[in-house]
Amino acid sequence: DQRLDVLRSLLEGHSVVFEGRLPHREGKVAWAIVSASPILGPDGAPSGFFAMCTDITRRREAETALRDLNRDLEDRVRERTAELENANTELARALRAREDFLASISHELRTPLASILGAIETLHDVDDPARRGYLLELADRNGRQLLSLIEDVLDFARGRAGRLSFQPTPVDALEAVRAAAQTLEIQADRDRIRLTAGSEGRLAPVFADPVRLRQILTNFANNALRYAASGGEVEISACHDPGGVRFEVRDRGAGVPVSDRSKLFQPFVQLDPSARKGGAGLGLALSRQLAQAMGGEVGYEDRPGGGAVFWLRLPHATTAPAETTPALPNQRAKAHPTGKVLLVEDEKDLREILSEHLTANGWEVHAAHDADAAIVSFEATRPLVAVVDLGLPGRNGLELIGILRKLSKGSPLGVVALTGQAFPEDAERCMQAGADRFLTKPTTLRKTESVLRELHALMIGSESGDGERVDGAMAPQ
Repeated sequence: DQRLDVLRSLLEGHSVVFEGRLPHREGKVAWAIVSASPILGPDGAPSGFFAMCTDITRRREAETALRDLNRDLEDRVRERTAELENANTELARALRAREDFLASISHELRTPLASILGAIETLHDVDDPARRGYLLELADRNGRQLLSLIEDVLDFARGRAGRLSFQPTPVDALEAVRAAAQTLEIQADRDRIRLTAGSEGRLAPVFADPVRLRQILTNFANNALRYAASGGEVEISACHDPGGVRFEVRDRGAGVPVSDRSKLFQPFVQLDPSARKGGAGLGLALSRQLAQAMGGEVGYEDRPGGGAVFWLRLPHATTAPAETTPALPNQRAKAHPTGKVLLVEDEKDLREILSEHLTANGWEVHAAHDADAAIVSFEATRPLVAVVDLGLPGRNGLELIGILRKLSKGSPLGVVALTGQAFPEDAERCMQAGADRFLTKPTTLRKTESVLRELHALMIGSESGDGERVDGAMAPQ
């Protein structure tokens, strides 16, 4: 049709320019711009035509490629825009969830703190010994709950950063179940809930960190106890599973609605904040992190007849767990003698409490509030052991430990690093700086003294000859 129109225009004496496909001399079809004009005869009628053809195949191919590229870019832009919209929606949801979490964790941290402060305030006006004992027990219980909440938050942060610490070893599954139940016996008795523990026959050991395993089972059981009705029952058990052992915590509560199950084990998501009875709301998310880090998995399912089952699956260990004998740290600590100790802590209250406790237990305490005072005291008294807080003003504790090592000139010196930081790399930095032991605040007074007595005994044993630091302590060659 186009060629007929062109021919008609030429016959009518008009010049034309058009693009079209023409046969190429190489046997292919090419795109060309054709410019044609009529050759007029003496009578004014066209007697022929003059045409010039310019090959524009490459240009047309480039235009086609450009159009295809534009279409592809438009498609990509649409896809990316949709992805960004989805990401923005998810980010907004995460920010709302995180804000809800921060509000919740603030409440959960303030609640036991308020109980502690209230108990301490009341103690000033109470003379009855029984009442004072109750208030002290209340403050102690809430203090431990506060520490547990902080540890959950720290552990969750460590898990997100890939810094969770583990010491995997073959663990007896039944012993792990019993240990978890034993941890919650008092809470279950107080709430009048029957807590049972057992296993399905003899089980092969699992490969796990015993502390982390107990932490997962305790998280599951603690949740079950929180939501269980008075007079109810919570069971902790272990049974055979292909390739490993399956741990279960079962209850007869209301269970988890189907609509909420996708939210289980998710961080910063609470199914029913109004029904919770304490806790940071991180237990399930943290349990999943711990299980995955140990090569296992966690899950939830309905319990036949009503109730919930939270389960943990861990792989078998290749060797049997070693027999262990319960340690008696306090008795062992009392067997070691005391002596001079350098205590470096910038917080006045903690420094005074530690000094008072150590003095009451036979230590000659030389306290300092910063590195400069500690150096002067050390050179004057030459103690065998020192407790050094890392967060000192001016020169920090790590610098001070190095200075004390130089001042000791190879003489025995046991150093305990004390810090509020709780990441594995903090302990490694302390050891590299010259510390022998690493304690995280808050630690108990008895534990601190027990470590000091152990180090002091090692230092006395190394005074008889040249010593070297072995496994974080000085020992005779």
